[in-house]
Amino acid sequence: MAAYLVTVVAGLVASAWVILRGNNTALAALTPLIVAIGGLAAGMYQLNTQRAARADEQVKERQERATREKAAVREKEQERIRRFDTRFAEVVTAAKARDAGSRAGAAAELISFLREPNAPHFREQTYRFALSYLQLCGPEEPAVTHAFVQVFQLAARQLLLEPDRLAVDFAWAHLPKVDLSDLELAEADLTDTELGRADLTGCCLWRARGERTVLEGASLRRANLDEVVLVGGLRARGADFSFANLTAARFASRGGSAGADLRDASFTGARLQGAILNRADLRSARFEGANLKGTSFFGIRLAGKPTEAGRGPLLDEATCYSILRSHNWREAFWEPDVFAALRALQENTRRAHRLRTSKRKPSDLPAAHYRRHPYPHHRNHPSRSRIVS
Repeated sequence: MAAYLVTVVAGLVASAWVILRGNNTALAALTPLIVAIGGLAAGMYQLNTQRAARADEQVKERQERATREKAAVREKEQERIRRFDTRFAEVVTAAKARDAGSRAGAAAELISFLREPNAPHFREQTYRFALSYLQLCGPEEPAVTHAFVQVFQLAARQLLLEPDRLAVDFAWAHLPKVDLSDLELAEADLTDTELGRADLTGCCLWRARGERTVLEGASLRRANLDEVVLVGGLRARGADFSFANLTAARFASRGGSAGADLRDASFTGARLQGAILNRADLRSARFEGANLKGTSFFGIRLAGKPTEAGRGPLLDEATCYSILRSHNWREAFWEPDVFAALRALQENTRRAHRLRTSKRKPSDLPAAHYRRHPYPHHRNHPSRSRIVS
């Protein structure tokens, strides 16, 4: 580059010398200038070429550095996954131990997998393992069961809220006191599932099915139980179905098995249009403000034996008064003697504070809402609308 600069300077000096000597020949005057311009152009071209070469080298170096960094990150991720696999295998081994302390410690270790932000693939693995453990092991030491239930409900909250959620198969699972409130459990399999004292408030159980399901003391307030089928001896004593959507729900027994045990259950403000409660035990159940239009109550047990020959049915007075304070109870399907007893009770006790129909219509509380349809599953989707009578 210096040589070209010298050539340019020499050409300019020669042109100036020719002009100063008075040589007016145009060609003689312009020749050194042309040489200088040519040298300048050649120098600029070489300079641009060198700059382009350096830029290409820098780009190549950056690409090679990025490739090395990606390879290092990938190797680090693979090493982390191998380390997690080793830990998970150790947890599974500990969960099989006979010592209750080792199994409880394994459950605590599983929670660390769920809280790992960079390992989402372990969440489904942990969910399936915890559910399988609760399905196969059944009731055992309360501390161990409680620990695995905590793992399961944490994993469920991370997975069952997603649009492409897993199929809900809780068959034979032992899930006492589990908190699954506001989750999407549509079309769940609840066969032989233990959900005693579980918190299912506001969850969507649309078209859930199961036999011999246990819901004793469970909270299903504002839950969507539309078209649910729980037959074969449902045990739901003390369950709270207040303001739930039980439209077309079926709790009727199959064959000669016992009916649903709904003693002390609360159906306050619930929607029971078209529900089937045939042969259910409804002693001490509450129906204030519920909508009983089209509900089937054939063969129900309200108190003592279903009927006594020559004396009519034995009725639970508190339950009967709560039925009289429900909506559309006359449009439900009753045994003739039960319906006659309800009518007689209404005629014989006309005191206002005893027979005034509840002003609270089904599901008119501000918090009473359920999704019309379980899909899509996001809680903030417009389909999660409120249903007001």
